[in-house]
Amino acid sequence: MPGALADVVYLFNHELRLLISDLAARYPRDATIARTAKRAALITRDAPIYVVETVGPFLYRYREKIYALDSAGGAGAAGEAGAAEAAGEASAAEAFFLDTSFDDEVRAGAPDRVRDVAYIILKTKECARGMTRGEKQGYFDAVVALLDCYVDYVAAKAGEARRD
Repeated sequence: MPGALADVVYLFNHELRLLISDLAARYPRDATIARTAKRAALITRDAPIYVVETVGPFLYRYREKIYALDSAGGAGAAGEAGAAEAAGEASAAEAFFLDTSFDDEVRAGAPDRVRDVAYIILKTKECARGMTRGEKQGYFDAVVALLDCYVDYVAAKAGEARRD
């Protein structure tokens, strides 16, 4: 795998492992989360491209909402009105993610993992509801970084295809 592509794949998988590890640390006695963290560690090591190509399109589907989560943090230069508008968009995006079940996406996954994925989504939402604003922003930043990595991956892959 060429350098730029390998770097993006590594960063994507690293960021995903950090998110899952944090969730596992917050729920240390939860067997489903512990099992998912172990699986994630293995698959991100053994099949990192598969992870990017599986998780990335899901993130990309919600890119406008994901980037809205990030908009409040970078709105300071836009003035008070711009900052307030960005904060409103971020708040609406946060509510969307916390209130959406993602049932269609979960059902589209591997049948034997549907229950685990639905459970992880539920626990992540439960965890987010109890986080401070700063902790939530850390998670939002990580999701934005994952999406950015996926976009970079698609661009790098297209660049490699043109060279071939």
